[in-house]
Amino acid sequence: MALAAGINVPDLAVLLGDMGAMASHPLPVIAGLDQPFSLEGDLSVDGDIRLSDLRGKFAATTLSGALEYIMEDDPALTATVRADQIDLDPFFAKDAVDAVAAEGASTFPEKTVNWPDVPKDLALTLSLAVDAAHYRGGMISRATMDLHSEDGVLVIEQARANLPGASSLSLNGQLSQKGENPQLAGTLKASSSNVRAVLDWLEIALPIPRDRLSSLVFESAVKATPNDMAFDDLRLVLDASRLEGTVLMVFGPDQPALEADIRVDRLALDDYFLPPAPDAPPFDRVDLSRRANDMLVDSESLDLRLKLALGRLSAFGQDLRDVQLVLDRHLDALTVERAAFKNQEGADFGFSGRVQAGDDIPGINMLVRGSLPDLARAVDALAVTSPPFLRPVGSVTFEGRIAGALTDVEVDLGGQLAGGRLTARGKAGSVLDPKAGTLDLDLTVDHPSHRALAARFGFDALAHGDALPVHLEAQLSGPAMGLDVAGKGRLLGGQMDVTGQMAGHDGGQNLELDITATHPELAQLVRQVIPDYRPRKAELGPLSGHLSVAYDASSHRLGLKIAPSEVGPSRVSGIVDVNLAKDRPFLTAELDLGAVPLPDFLPPASTGIMPARKTGTRRWSQEPLALEGLRGFDGTLALAAQMMTLDPWSWMRRWWKPDWTKGC
Repeated sequence: MALAAGINVPDLAVLLGDMGAMASHPLPVIAGLDQPFSLEGDLSVDGDIRLSDLRGKFAATTLSGALEYIMEDDPALTATVRADQIDLDPFFAKDAVDAVAAEGASTFPEKTVNWPDVPKDLALTLSLAVDAAHYRGGMISRATMDLHSEDGVLVIEQARANLPGASSLSLNGQLSQKGENPQLAGTLKASSSNVRAVLDWLEIALPIPRDRLSSLVFESAVKATPNDMAFDDLRLVLDASRLEGTVLMVFGPDQPALEADIRVDRLALDDYFLPPAPDAPPFDRVDLSRRANDMLVDSESLDLRLKLALGRLSAFGQDLRDVQLVLDRHLDALTVERAAFKNQEGADFGFSGRVQAGDDIPGINMLVRGSLPDLARAVDALAVTSPPFLRPVGSVTFEGRIAGALTDVEVDLGGQLAGGRLTARGKAGSVLDPKAGTLDLDLTVDHPSHRALAARFGFDALAHGDALPVHLEAQLSGPAMGLDVAGKGRLLGGQMDVTGQMAGHDGGQNLELDITATHPELAQLVRQVIPDYRPRKAELGPLSGHLSVAYDASSHRLGLKIAPSEVGPSRVSGIVDVNLAKDRPFLTAELDLGAVPLPDFLPPASTGIMPARKTGTRRWSQEPLALEGLRGFDGTLALAAQMMTLDPWSWMRRWWKPDWTKGC
């Protein structure tokens, strides 16, 4: 039996609703289906059912196709549908979506979705095609889907479409019922020669330079249910970066979550940042930390488990490599199981610990460690010109703990610096703004050899004599830009005590210190500068001095004012100015000596500059003076003595004004 059949309804949405009600299986409510629909064709029934030459209209869409249902022991249903074009905008129009929501309907009104069962004994074959779909002013072309069923499972042989921007999207896999929900398992592929065009088409505005996001190739195994989606064996090529790994997204009724294990060969992150506008406000770390704190306390923020490995990363002007990050975000805390990276200078950093939400600013409790092959080069790499005194430091290693609110952290750090040991304990101020906060910090420096330390920093004058240990202690307290300093230490076999202040400004830190220094034996101290120094008098007496030190960071000048001090059998006072801004330090000194008994300071008669007897007369020795200690700097020296005695002579108020360059 053959006859013509057809249907014509003014509203397809109403028809689908009635059909769902009759089947006691409500169908999803989809915006945009409230359009006229008609379908006609030739119906043939001869034990099997065939609809041929199907012709239809949905709004402005022309439909064609065929349907065949074979009613045998092995039933089979075959359907082919093609649409010439369709306008998708009504399906996503805000008014239509809002209207559906206002009626209390949703795409899936229940937490679970009972997907219509496909009988296991039914051989289903379905072929769908849309020549052109219009959406947001762009065109999706050659959209097709071919599927069949196997034992009640829908097998998607291929679903694909061409998108704007020379882009394409394809999917193959299986759609089946797993428990209470349908599950899609298959392979998803996407490619684009112009990702930017796709974003523009979807009206997604990203603050990224126009020359980025040029090409994309994506492929992944995918499993999806209404409650979660997993990407396995994910491979992505975006511009010049290659990414692979796994991603799991959970949308269920409980806390949304994201878990990812990602490996990236290289990422030039700086290339994806737009330059700041001329009138843009400066970067505000405090404001950024407040936003991070808000995210931590937001109960609707997703749980996060991230494992990230980056071969090379260019970010904020730094070239990093071997970047490793493993972190977990749950409730109001972020746990960093491991973070590590190296830079192009060979520096190696790592930390682990916890970031906890606070009242306004997050708090941290982190174990940190790091190594720098060259401290000065590391500072230069941060686009900060390192001060001259950092140049000789060389390698640095450190480890310890940093804890507390970001605006008021406490540290317990130790490390190797310039061949010695440095420790820092106490309140270190603000991580967000080094110029803010209050410090209460104890610093200690221990070095096994003053000679090695002096040689490293270019103080050749002190790199002699016995290798004496160095121990320095300092306490820094008060506001960061006006610190009070108190310290003491052992140096060159003597003792010193320091008090003063460090005053900060944009050009650096200025220092004003009062130093009291003592040494049990002056001759021993001089031998640290002139190793062969052996005065006629074996013991010259102790040294007890007091000086004021001022360092101006803007001019790199160091000034010393020496109060009247005991120097063995004599006294000294005066001023010393050291200009550190030049290629070689330049020293200018004006010293006023008390009574100086020269024979006590001079070598025995047979050596050095001591006048020696010859045929009843005196003459000066022609042997050179051992002044190697002056080679490290240039300078001028003005000496004035209240009285100098050299038996049988004496001089009153004499001046001596030598100049030297490179020790000469």
